[in-house]
Amino acid sequence: MNSFDRDNYEIPIVEKFILGLQEYFNLSRKEVIKRGNVLDSLIFDNLFTPEVLDRNNPEEISQIYKDTPFFAFRNPIYYANREIDAFSPFWKPIVSKPGSVLDHGGGAGVFIEVLLRKGVNNITYTDLPGEMVDFVKWFFEDKIKYEDDPDNISGYYSYITSNSVLEHLPDPIKVVKMLGKHLNPNGQIIASMARDIHGQHLKKAIVRYDEVIGLISIINQESKYVQT
Repeated sequence: MNSFDRDNYEIPIVEKFILGLQEYFNLSRKEVIKRGNVLDSLIFDNLFTPEVLDRNNPEEISQIYKDTPFFAFRNPIYYANREIDAFSPFWKPIVSKPGSVLDHGGGAGVFIEVLLRKGVNNITYTDLPGEMVDFVKWFFEDKIKYEDDPDNISGYYSYITSNSVLEHLPDPIKVVKMLGKHLNPNGQIIASMARDIHGQHLKKAIVRYDEVIGLISIINQESKYVQT
């Protein structure tokens, strides 16, 4: 019997998401795990055909993400057994120097669950609107806040996190510049970006890796963020 409890911070994070996905999508445990298995990602990668990637049309790529809740299943399974450690470069600065957080491109919300368990409560989530975002809003309800448009955020934050998102974006520089305008004084962008080109990672984004990481460093320096 499904026993999803959004207030239960004792149950392992991955298990909590599996129970939530079962209840929200009315699926069996076996089906949830199947959809989230990394090997099963070929189903999703097949949407990003060479033709789609070569055209590199932002609207077309965005629509693929909007039309499938794939990452709602994949994210929790991917982080199984490494959920806290995998996010430590992201949550440690926030816990050591608390402030408001925007998780940009937050996927299924696994990192948000980590932050909540670490006692961080001023959290805002944003991602492309679609079925996955609907699941996240159901999963967390009013425990967090929401920005409805990841391309045009409105608030200001002490931390803006972006975990393995920038390599999926046709113009990561434009997005980083936008994020930088929404940092509080002494704020920090905490981001990671893959360098390998496979599946849904966009070559056009990845070839700008050094430029993207360099820009994030400049923004953080200009914000006068000091690591404690």
